[in-house]
Amino acid sequence: MQMAFLLTKADIELSKEEVLAVVGHESSWMHGNLLVVTPKSKEDAEALQRRLAFTTSIHEVLFSCPSSALPEKMGSYPWQGIYRENFSVRVHRLSIAQQYAYNRQEENAGRREEFSEQELAGYIWRAVRSPAVKLRNAVTGIHLFCYKETVVCTRELAHDTHKFGKRRPHLRAFSHSGSLHPRLARALVNLLGAKAGETIMDPCCGSGGLLIEAALMGFGAEGQDVNRKMVWGCMCNMAQQGLKEHHVAVGDALSLDGKWTHVVTDLPYGLNSAARSQDRKVSMKRMSGKEELEKFYASFFRKLKQVLGKRAVIVMPHFVDHKRIIAEAGLRIEKEFTQYVHGSLTRRIVVLTPPWID
Repeated sequence: MQMAFLLTKADIELSKEEVLAVVGHESSWMHGNLLVVTPKSKEDAEALQRRLAFTTSIHEVLFSCPSSALPEKMGSYPWQGIYRENFSVRVHRLSIAQQYAYNRQEENAGRREEFSEQELAGYIWRAVRSPAVKLRNAVTGIHLFCYKETVVCTRELAHDTHKFGKRRPHLRAFSHSGSLHPRLARALVNLLGAKAGETIMDPCCGSGGLLIEAALMGFGAEGQDVNRKMVWGCMCNMAQQGLKEHHVAVGDALSLDGKWTHVVTDLPYGLNSAARSQDRKVSMKRMSGKEELEKFYASFFRKLKQVLGKRAVIVMPHFVDHKRIIAEAGLRIEKEFTQYVHGSLTRRIVVLTPPWID
């Protein structure tokens, strides 16, 4: 069975890679912001929708065809086999007048007729027993996605019910202006491709936005930060979400030890960053600009290479020479994304692997 993922339009490339990192797949292709995937195994659409951040809805692909062949396909498809209780038909992306102007009979080649959603629904109405239309929340939701000259016909399996707005940084028990939006934080965790039961480490956890999303998805979530106040705030924020079985401690990212399969973090961007001094007491070090920040990043990525088992997702500002720093540390950039924040800041999001991972 092919599955179709309707992606948000805010960042289509990031949305696409989030899905592909989570869903084991044999092949995939894009039509606009619709990602069609052939999974390697059967996937639970409801569970996927609960996990994915930038997917609006998930569908089963019934068929795809040239737009000119749609009436024939609608008329011949075995609708009774998928019909349950009631149905609706929705057409996406192109107007009816643009996309659904077909000749019903070959002999009327010069006469074009427009097909509305109601007319397309007529094919289903005539093909099933005891048909019933329900325009909102239909049990059998049929969606037709149109891109150029192709139509992909699907049945909706799940749709977005996330409540990210209730977890926005300013609503947390401990608020910090530099926190990522929870939707983005969840997508970054998903880019790791972690499996159930695995643990995710954030070595610069701040107020805990990434750890909260990781824990809510059922992963082990461990974090540290050199700033004691941030560690306390992170613990408060996780407790606010009912997340108490996760370890957060005071610690320096440059002294991270152990071996971590998955690492995700939003590195400090700037000039007021905490660092651990040589005598291992926590102190505040004011970085003097880009040069000092890049020195910190270089040390961090060298440490990351030592402790990373499989994959890391790292966020940093655009003004550092990240490719040089990462290459010199001996890590490999697997994927890279940019995200505009405001006039003076664009985020760079990189997915990294150690050199021994194919």
